[in-house]
Amino acid sequence: MKPILSATAAMAFSLALLGCADSGSSMQMSDNGNDADSSVDFTAFVISEINNTSEGRDATAINEIEFNFNDQDNDQAFAELFE
Repeated sequence: MKPILSATAAMAFSLALLGCADSGSSMQMSDNGNDADSSVDFTAFVISEINNTSEGRDATAINEIEFNFNDQDNDQAFAELFE
């Protein structure tokens, strides 16, 4: 009887550890709503952020934003900021 209880306790402990372990797969499998169509143009984003520099403004959360870098070869991409 004692070996059965020991084996059951060990199995329960192992299952508890497996349940608590997070290898990040739940984050990789979740759909956060960002599709390829919902990406943001980086140049437009930067220009709008610089134009919206009111005092006391909270920072913009960018961790979940997927950017498109359409102006990598455009030397004039930010020219309107320096006019």
